[in-house]
Amino acid sequence: MSRYPLVRSRVAAHVVDPGAAPDLALADGGGGLMIGRNRHGTPVLLHALRQEPTRIAFFGGLACAQLLVFRMIALGARVVVQTLRPAEWTAFAQRIGLGPGALLFAQPGERIPPAGSVARAEVVVADVGPIGWSLLDPAVAWRTTFVVRGEVMVGDEELLGGADAVLLQPLTAEEATVTVRALGTSQAESWLVRISPALITIVSRRVARWAALSPTDLELRTIGPPVRHT
Repeated sequence: MSRYPLVRSRVAAHVVDPGAAPDLALADGGGGLMIGRNRHGTPVLLHALRQEPTRIAFFGGLACAQLLVFRMIALGARVVVQTLRPAEWTAFAQRIGLGPGALLFAQPGERIPPAGSVARAEVVVADVGPIGWSLLDPAVAWRTTFVVRGEVMVGDEELLGGADAVLLQPLTAEEATVTVRALGTSQAESWLVRISPALITIVSRRVARWAALSPTDLELRTIGPPVRHT
């Protein structure tokens, strides 16, 4: 059996192979944010930095969230962090040796003036615990809002269903039940729990795919293993 499951979409009667790209927000090869690698070793990319306002909900460990933010910075993004864990994010910024202006901090709930452009997209990281999209800044061009959550809870249906893409490290059975109810991916429910700690689930437009995070040696040294539970 393949390490990567095949999932039947509810919106189209076909089987979705993680090596294929039925979703316009995802691609193998080309340009975009590298989420990981598929079973063939090809990069799985998410077009996370774009002109259209973009919402990404991440559920998992802080190290994995920081790994993905690090990769967005490497693509040239300006990052603003709103967090209830300032010490952890300050240490992250120091470890990766960011240049001036690459990562800024704002108070949770503070309005952030639009600053993204075609030359430099903006990522707003909201690491503030349970929250819905309605409580975050209005969507603006060239801004990606990246919500970081440590767990899926009852009440997260609006956050899950309103995201352009949802990124999930291995879930508990209870978390998976909430997730598939919000995303309409019931056939993926068991895989959300069973996947290896090294894998991440990407859900967009009711299509679920999987990728191995494949951190580099530099990422492992500066951020650590991107696992949810140690």
